[in-house]
Amino acid sequence: MSEVDEKLRAKYIRKNLSAYLKKSYFSYDQGHRVEKKLTDIKGLINLQIIHAKRNVASSDSNRKPISTITGQYFHHVDKANRLAFQDVEKSIALIDESLTAEYQPIFEPFLKEAKDVLDLNDLSVKSDIETKVLLENNSQVVYGEDNNNLPENMNGLGILNILYLLLQIDLREQDFKSENKDINLLFIEEPEAHTHPQMQYVFADKTLKALSEKGKLQTLVTTHSSHIVSRCEFESIRFLQLDEVDKQVLAKNFMVELSPKYSDTDDFKFLKQYITLNAAELFFASKAIFIEGTTERMLLPYFIDNYDIQNRTNIKAQNISVLEVGANAKAFEHFLSFIGIKTLIITDIDTTKLTEGQKGHRYKACKVDDGENTSNASLKHFLSAPNLENKGFQEWFKKLKNGDIKTSAPLINCCYQVREKEYHARSFEDAFIHINKDKINQKKGELSGLVNKYKLGDGDVDSYVLTNEIIVKKIRFRFIYSLSRSCLG
Repeated sequence: MSEVDEKLRAKYIRKNLSAYLKKSYFSYDQGHRVEKKLTDIKGLINLQIIHAKRNVASSDSNRKPISTITGQYFHHVDKANRLAFQDVEKSIALIDESLTAEYQPIFEPFLKEAKDVLDLNDLSVKSDIETKVLLENNSQVVYGEDNNNLPENMNGLGILNILYLLLQIDLREQDFKSENKDINLLFIEEPEAHTHPQMQYVFADKTLKALSEKGKLQTLVTTHSSHIVSRCEFESIRFLQLDEVDKQVLAKNFMVELSPKYSDTDDFKFLKQYITLNAAELFFASKAIFIEGTTERMLLPYFIDNYDIQNRTNIKAQNISVLEVGANAKAFEHFLSFIGIKTLIITDIDTTKLTEGQKGHRYKACKVDDGENTSNASLKHFLSAPNLENKGFQEWFKKLKNGDIKTSAPLINCCYQVREKEYHARSFEDAFIHINKDKINQKKGELSGLVNKYKLGDGDVDSYVLTNEIIVKKIRFRFIYSLSRSCLG
């Protein structure tokens, strides 16, 4: 069969497959299969969907999407509780009566002509206002008080979107109550449309949580908002991912599929809390960078910009999530593999040496060349360090200093200080000051937070010692940031 024939065959199957398939529905009662009709299923399940396209994003000053939906809302509530709206109906009846009287002199010439031509004696024009139409076409939702208000089309799209959602949810609830089916499913597509983060938090905290507490209603929300996800219970999150091999969408359940991978329950507990509170953006990232603190978070975008300019790359345009995780990176290992995103851990080599002190022998910070160990838990975990008492530890530590060890996780890489300009730094500050010592010396008068400035001109001072002597710890962040911008700018 030729390629053209194969394409025609596939196209024919796609268009006509339903004609060759018979759909059957079954239920199981005490192990016995019983065939059912589609009407039986529809009688069991009430499915309601609030779509992402909500027709509120319009600059047309005549459009009133919220007023339109209030007409529908009134109609639903009116059907459910007719007595509650008797006063409204009475007012409309009085308006009809008054308008009918007003119409009489206006339409009298027309009515007289109709009587003469068509012999219609009882022809008249009467007012007949429908409540729903009155609300949709002759009412408006306004924002403000008294005469200082704005019509709905002048409000922000975020407010319009949330108002629309709230009304739609109420409409769906009325439908669930009136239908009274056993299974009630409400789907809400992307409630975050046009709304700023704070409004998304409020919507998730109040509306979605209220829906989750309704006994006979299950609500499913699809979202690309890390702000909404951060307000959800970890157990209720489902991660939809495209399988690049099978081209199928997989729905992943973290509690069922991920929790068994964690032998350390404390790590999993930390992961659940941290992800939902601080790192929900990981769900939507293509790549991740883990850093240790605020200094790195502030400087990393600046470093990336400079790298892009010098190398004609476009790293800043990639969907990369940058997170401060400190020494807790190992808690994310299985999670990162589970959602399948490449991750770079930027950390310090943090060398230590066994030193005698008042409380006995302890490992304390030291220069890399004098180091016997590292206090960095992430490096030990991801680079598979043997136990300190193991004979192979010193060989592992030697490879660590040489940068000769690969991570145990295929999607995760660790980056730390290596030897540069005949010196191996222990920390970011140590490395930066060593590489840029001449520039820092030239600009030392402009830099706040610098002490013992005279030592910068002493070429014999060891960089490790110099770093500890010229930076005051309590203003480390401000100094390193201004130092980096000054030297690289």
